[in-house]
Amino acid sequence: EYMGIPEYRMGGLWSSKEKGPAPKLPSVVVCGGGVVGVSTSYFLALRGFDVTCLESRAAIDEGTQYCSFRNGGLICPSLNGPWVTTKTFQTLAKSVFNSDSTIKFTTNAFIDPVYWKFGYQAAKSILTQKTDPALALYALGKHSTDLFQPLLKKCKIDQTAQGTLQICDSPACEQAMKQKKEIMDKLGCSFEWLSKEECITKGNLIDNGQVIGGGYSSADTSGDILKFTKFLVQSVRNRVKFVYGAQVQKLNVDGDRVVSVVTADGREFAADKFVLAMGLQTRDVAATVGVEIPIVPIKGYVISIPLNSSSKQLTNTVVEDSKKLYVSPLGRNVHVSGLAIFAGVDYSVDMEQAKKLVNAAQALFPENYLDIANATYHSCLRPVSPDDVPIIGRTAKYSNLFVNAGHGSKGWTQCLGSADLLTSLMAGSEPPIDPTPYS
Repeated sequence: EYMGIPEYRMGGLWSSKEKGPAPKLPSVVVCGGGVVGVSTSYFLALRGFDVTCLESRAAIDEGTQYCSFRNGGLICPSLNGPWVTTKTFQTLAKSVFNSDSTIKFTTNAFIDPVYWKFGYQAAKSILTQKTDPALALYALGKHSTDLFQPLLKKCKIDQTAQGTLQICDSPACEQAMKQKKEIMDKLGCSFEWLSKEECITKGNLIDNGQVIGGGYSSADTSGDILKFTKFLVQSVRNRVKFVYGAQVQKLNVDGDRVVSVVTADGREFAADKFVLAMGLQTRDVAATVGVEIPIVPIKGYVISIPLNSSSKQLTNTVVEDSKKLYVSPLGRNVHVSGLAIFAGVDYSVDMEQAKKLVNAAQALFPENYLDIANATYHSCLRPVSPDDVPIIGRTAKYSNLFVNAGHGSKGWTQCLGSADLLTSLMAGSEPPIDPTPYS
């Protein structure tokens, strides 16, 4: 094995047992140095590709607005259900008259035609879908989590959660948990229904009179996304050329092939194949050569809060989906994340909105459990596709241009599975899961 990944992957293009010298390795430029781009570079390098990874930031830990700098910390295949559903549209409509709604549509989004087109595409997807996107999302999450296991044994990323507790406050939520259990059972993932009393014990919760029970998955965990991204970079630094301060601006093409990418400072990088794994920026760069990538930003918040010194360690992620509230432990801190705000490209932190998340988290735990005075606040933009399923594969217009983007809130959970799937497609080998839903 190499860094936990079976060594056979490194011989995907050529075996050392074959006679003669190894063929010239195909070169690949991966645009994007966040967790998805770095994961893609990692798997491509293990398969034998000659990889260059371009990242706009001057260093991997700069640019605090990026999702791969700080996120909710959840590695949770049990939370991989789609956000874009009929219920989402209903909640958006009600949010106009409800200031406490967890899903909001701002004025900026209302006047932006990109969001209206996205709404049309999302509605069309819901009405015409032949397969349940939840199945594709859970399958990808499960495959990715399987790949995480050997790597998490080799890196220290504040992995704390032993599972995820999804608490319910209504019969409708209970029914949804039972439907989720059917899917998780098919995938071989643990998922069980817990009583109210079991939820309170497992989640260090108080009895606020609202919890009626909940679903629990021991397949989930948590971790620091920035530490993991750095770990992957170090693991393949001798195999991948990482170029920082390289903001990809456009693509150059010749017929049905991309020949190079051009950065904002005029540098040009040529290769045999190209991957766009830049989150939201993927759509802008693809548009320079007439390729539409239907991704929009949905804003959310992450609040890092220390536990008070006397507080019992939180050992499971706690989710209250009715409030879009996620509380994940990372060492002696928790990351409180949530909300879904359609606001355009806006990284500002609305403290009134962010504190609603904090108040909702406080209501779950004993008094003084969280050290609110020392909380730090962060916003990020989730790159979401119309059906909330990531876009993974080759573009129709260009034979050597590939995409790995649109993971929404699930990029941390899905990064390794997405990278492994795309790498198999680029290498022409048998994909680990059915690639059809992601194309």
